[in-house]
Amino acid sequence: MRKRVQLLLALITIAIAVIWSYRVRAWNQSLDFEPTAAPLTVAQAGTELQAWIIDPIPLSAPANEMVKAFVSTPAILNAATASAKLDEVSASKGGAVRARLHFVLLAVHGGVSAIQTQPITLIATIPSDTDILTSAFRTMIGAAIGAGLGASSGDRRLLERGLMEGAATGLPVKSAISVTFVLTADLTSRSYEKNR
Repeated sequence: MRKRVQLLLALITIAIAVIWSYRVRAWNQSLDFEPTAAPLTVAQAGTELQAWIIDPIPLSAPANEMVKAFVSTPAILNAATASAKLDEVSASKGGAVRARLHFVLLAVHGGVSAIQTQPITLIATIPSDTDILTSAFRTMIGAAIGAGLGASSGDRRLLERGLMEGAATGLPVKSAISVTFVLTADLTSRSYEKNR
């Protein structure tokens, strides 16, 4: 009986050693092959994105200056920011600014991606100095309140979202410019994950 128990324990020990060696070898081999996944298309070419340009575009803005906008639709890109490059700025009739621009960067979920869009032309009123200072003050107050609410949750993502949404809601509607731009190339999940 004693020999049987010893033999059984020896067989169990050998079986564990064999299984363990196969497991370690499989683990080492798996490190040689990185898993691949097809990139997920977030927005296809031809997708219209709606955004709000918060800061006024001054008549003195030089070409190639960057303008920031908050993307409002589609929902998958909500709370994203887009940056546009000014192509030209000129005076328009009635004391307005005529600007031609195209969007070049999109910040989504902490990653930044280069995008390609069709150029757009917009006409906006020239804000007075008082309007600019009032807008800046309201933006700072809105951002501070939004960041405070986000920080109280203890979640960094809510802090960032509260900051952005607070800044956007703190502005008077008349100073924000609504724009719609069209993607000319697909935006994939891999395109903005690579740039993190």
